[in-house]
Amino acid sequence: MNDAPADILRWLHGDARDLTLGGLFKETCERLVDKGVPIRRASMSLRELHPEYLARSFEWRRSGVEMRRFYRTNTPLESAAYEKSPVRMIFEGSSMIRRRIAPDDNALDFPILDDLQEEGFTDYAIFPIPFRGGDRQALSIATDCAGGFAEENLALVNSVVTAASLQLEVLVLDQMVHTMLDTYVGPSAGRQVLSGEIARGAGKCINAVLWYADLRQFTQLTEHMRSDALIALLNDYFECIVGPVEDGGGEVLKFIGDAVLAVFPLPERAIAADVVCEVALAAAENAVENVQSLSASREAAGDPPIGFGVALHVGDVVFGNVGSENRLDFTVIGRDVNLVSRLQDLSARLRQTLILSDAFVSHSRREFIDLGRHALKGIAIDQRAYSLKPSVDTIIGHR
Repeated sequence: MNDAPADILRWLHGDARDLTLGGLFKETCERLVDKGVPIRRASMSLRELHPEYLARSFEWRRSGVEMRRFYRTNTPLESAAYEKSPVRMIFEGSSMIRRRIAPDDNALDFPILDDLQEEGFTDYAIFPIPFRGGDRQALSIATDCAGGFAEENLALVNSVVTAASLQLEVLVLDQMVHTMLDTYVGPSAGRQVLSGEIARGAGKCINAVLWYADLRQFTQLTEHMRSDALIALLNDYFECIVGPVEDGGGEVLKFIGDAVLAVFPLPERAIAADVVCEVALAAAENAVENVQSLSASREAAGDPPIGFGVALHVGDVVFGNVGSENRLDFTVIGRDVNLVSRLQDLSARLRQTLILSDAFVSHSRREFIDLGRHALKGIAIDQRAYSLKPSVDTIIGHR
């Protein structure tokens, strides 16, 4: 039987369902204080399924809530801090942990207790938040009251944590779904999937600047590099590309081996479209500088230099579900996707790092060098191509 007050239970099963994680945590703390639990500080630690972050922590004080995220790292300092944390013990299966904090106690067993002691806290407790399947999150509370927490305080907090766990799990899983879709299919495609566009053959057409970048001589690199070094290289290279795309408001749609397909959606107004094209071109220039810097640092370390090419085009793409009945890929298709890919191939033949289509150049006021008309594989009409004037530095990596 749950011993949480009836009004807190009604709130958890009612209005609390519309709150965010931070909002639910904040209001739960405030309601516990209203029930007489003398909390001065509370912290909720949630493990994350995220490529960059290990966990996030919400800290509540009477002045408000602060959210921090803990990066995935194997540094000795971070590892030691986690190993000595009561949060680790809760994650790994411990029941509630409580520690009284005396002002002159020199034998505190968790580093967090030393910090709390300096601030004048007198009592600390951390509770598991049970999720289905045996997964556990953690909630800690601390007080500066002279007598610490009463036993009935701890019993109340434990019952409220248990009652709130289902609502917390729903919010955590919802965030996890969004994170996974953003990570593996991209935010725009992810939103379409979540909105129900999952039928095979369903699709949506957008007009956009299309960006296609490809690493030069990748096949040769794979012949001479260890798999771990190759993965590290790809990660470094993709970081050079993805950062400028996202900073410019673009979105990476696909990693195709060592290639990157991205879009900068165009608005209907022509003037605004010209601005987006300029932003995409600036992002491409930043990517070129990034790869040049990466290549130079590799050479300085005795590793093979790298080069790449990037093509920009304006056209239409269709976000579409293709595949079998039970296994779909939310991908991009269309003539203009093929065209920008073939333009990138042309950039290698013409020894140009950055190459632009006629359609793209028509939206830009920059000066360009006309590279002539060229036949592109699979494209019926010969395409005119351009490079920047002055052209983007000498080709990288064509050795």
